[in-house]
Amino acid sequence: MFNVIGAGLLAVPVSFDQTSLFPGILLLIMMGCLSAFSMFLLTICSQRCQRFSYKELVEYSFENPKTGRIFEAILALYTFGILISFVRVIGDIMPEVTRGIFNHDGVFSHPEFWIPVTGVIFIAMSTLESLAALKYSTLTGFVAMLYLGTIVGYRFFDGSYREAAGEPSASDAPLVAHDVRYMHLSVRLFSAVPVLCSCFSCVYNVPVFFQGLHDRTPKRMMQAVTIFLGFSVSFYALVGTLGVLTFGERRIEHAHGDLINNYRDDDHAFTAARIGLYIQLLCRFPLTCMACRRACNYVLFGELKQNRLIFVVQGFILVACCTLGYFVPN
Repeated sequence: MFNVIGAGLLAVPVSFDQTSLFPGILLLIMMGCLSAFSMFLLTICSQRCQRFSYKELVEYSFENPKTGRIFEAILALYTFGILISFVRVIGDIMPEVTRGIFNHDGVFSHPEFWIPVTGVIFIAMSTLESLAALKYSTLTGFVAMLYLGTIVGYRFFDGSYREAAGEPSASDAPLVAHDVRYMHLSVRLFSAVPVLCSCFSCVYNVPVFFQGLHDRTPKRMMQAVTIFLGFSVSFYALVGTLGVLTFGERRIEHAHGDLINNYRDDDHAFTAARIGLYIQLLCRFPLTCMACRRACNYVLFGELKQNRLIFVVQGFILVACCTLGYFVPN
């Protein structure tokens, strides 16, 4: 459940800028409530049917094995797209890290270096066969995201990115950017819906999480869901609000969908935050890859037990997502 908070955190301020601040917060809360309700329904269905994967629940509901295979194909495509986005984000942030550390461009400040190197790490981590093996890595990724959110708040209150007459860091400027929109409804609100929805994309893993829960009961599962979703919604809202208040509409629009692009390469605290984001993506990748591998196994071989050939397919998936991630625009 530590994977509830992910790299989608960085897109929340941009979404709040699209919706204006107060509607964005309300929309985020609504998405969190819908996700919690979805998790509740999946938990109850898993308990009553004794089925612990999306595929099994779909087959049981429609009484047709073909529906399960269709769903697994959709899930394979969905998780494959997420893997590509992980690679693309790594290709964007790690060159900035090396420039911030060494203050010049070199072999380490290019995506051509970081994507293949990270791909090798992904291959090693993605051979794990159970969620239990990932518990320490997911905790590490969770701590990294907490640090990233903390630095966003710290940089707001210390005034490092104040703006006055177009110049950042002016000591006489107010903490809050002058062009923040607090309440302005427009059609741009709809473009923020899929981004905020993706902040809670762990829903498809709920049956698997429930199966792995010690002393498994729906009550215990929903207690965990309530705690983590409540915390994640609050954390997303806080970081999103502070990001908007720090940079305002004009500078947020230059972030290209990623708040971290607004922070300077020579900001060492944010260099550490970028490294933390890299660690978080490393920790999230095996979990998503496991879901993709499981879906491909059933689509290709029609088996619940993993076929040995699936690791060959996984190798192809890893090579393909790294290649496509390199060519996707930032």
